[in-house]
Parts: sequence; C-alpha cells; structure tokens
Amino acid sequence: MNLREGWKVLTHDWRSPLQGGEPLGPAPLPLELPEVALDPGDDECAAGWNYCAAPAAAFGIAGLWPTGRPSVLFRVRGSADAIERGTKRRSSGLTLVALATDAELHQAIHRMSAAFGAHARRMAREQIAWRRALARPRRDAAEVEVHLALALSARALPWQLQRYEAARDARAARDAW
Repeated sequence: MNLREGWKVLTHDWRSPLQGGEPLGPAPLPLELPEVALDPGDDECAAGWNYCAAPAAAFGIAGLWPTGRPSVLFRVRGSADAIERGTKRRSSGLTLVALATDAELHQAIHRMSAAFGAHARRMAREQIAWRRALARPRRDAAEVEVHLALALSARALPWQLQRYEAARDARAARDAW
C-alpha cells in the first residue's frame, strides 16, 4: 500500500468542493500543486492536501456533482510526508497526475452504490446518466427554465423557479426557510 498514491475530486472548474477557493487549473497534467502546511495530527480531516486511497471514497466525501455539474476525479500522488487518517490521506504537496478514465469513474460509482443493496446496479446506472446529462456543454439555461415552467403549469403546481449557482446555496436557502 503506497500512501502517496490516491484519488482526489474537484468541482467541474477544478476548485475544492468543500473549501472552494480559486481554481487549481485547468492546466496540462501532471500538475504539481503548491506546497501547503501539513497537520500530522490524528484528526481525519486536517490541514494539507487531502485525497483518498479509493475513488469511491473520494466521491463519497466530495460528491458526484457538488455544484450541479459533474465533479472531476483525478489520480494523484502525494509528497513524501504523506499520512493516512481514517479514510483520508494528506500531504504537504500533491500532484494531479491524470484524469480518471470513464472505466475508472464508472467502477467508482458502482462501488459507491453498493450501499443500495439490490438496487445498487440501477442506482449506479442512474448516477452515471445524471453525470452525463449534467455535463452537456450546450445546456441553455433559458430553455431549461421555459420547460420547467411548462412542467409546473401542466401539473398545476404553484411553485416559483429559483436559480442557484451551487447546490450548497439551495441547501442554505431551504434550511433558512
């Protein structure tokens, strides 16, 4: 088991799905990220470049579409000071080695979906289909709004459409309500 090897998930625009911040790319891969302080303590979540041994674990932490668009899965290599705490690994340096292949993505989603038991295969297929749908580059927001309004009208639902830049914003609005 090589603690330096692993997987990291970023948002569609290469930002941390949990911390936000500036995009880390895109840039040609491999991309060596700037060195950061490493907390060598026992906490599972602490300072450093965090990544996981398995892609399914990385998706479990960061999500498949944390901003409403498909996240990006990278094969990574940590620096020599890499440590492991629980399901996470971290180091002071990290290199984004390569994008995951479609086969690696699909395998990770199938493993992550095992928790659904008898429905695991179907759930994995649906999650993969959602990733594909949310990644469509020619998505026209105005056209989507028109069709959502038509669907609400056809169902006689008195709901209002509200656009959110990220799923996190929608959750915050819901929780405040």
